[in-house]
Amino acid sequence: MFEVLLLIVSPARTWERIARANRGALTILFVFLAPLMLLTSAAESYALMRLGYQRGHFEQVTYASQDLAVRYGGTQLTAEFAVVLLGALLIQWIAASTNHHRPYGRYFIVTAYGMGPLFLSHLLDCFPTMNTWICWGIGITLSASVLYSAVPQILQPDQTKAFGIYFMSVVALAILSALAHLVVVSILTGGIWQ
Repeated sequence: MFEVLLLIVSPARTWERIARANRGALTILFVFLAPLMLLTSAAESYALMRLGYQRGHFEQVTYASQDLAVRYGGTQLTAEFAVVLLGALLIQWIAASTNHHRPYGRYFIVTAYGMGPLFLSHLLDCFPTMNTWICWGIGITLSASVLYSAVPQILQPDQTKAFGIYFMSVVALAILSALAHLVVVSILTGGIWQ
């Protein structure tokens, strides 16, 4: 979680340090991504039971049952993991369309660290009066700013193609994460699996 805060505050330096560390995708999965996702999902699920959530704009705060909170957290973990895996694949395809070819592991690293601020924004969702889509908006905006330094430093495309890869990557990740968030939130609103 500390690396996510560093990426938000000082993205260029932190990406340089990540590039120098040259860790593999599995290391990043088990040392960075999985703990971050588990911590934020557990905190949000616990807050649903203890602090509650607001079902509508003007409705009272409702407290989630343990079963609902576990379902919510499990779905969130699954959806976030799918966003990272599919997002890395989409970024690889986007880069390949510009004749830029790198191993999948590099795209996974960019996506895992780049989506860190979005996953961290789930802590804002712990407060029942905070609109979940505002939390998502803050998170995806911070992720977009973090990804700006990642493309040239980790993927290292031609300078003429770097912004296009960055822009299309942000669009793809925003759409994927919005769809995943919609699925997760629909558990609380009664749209799915009720």
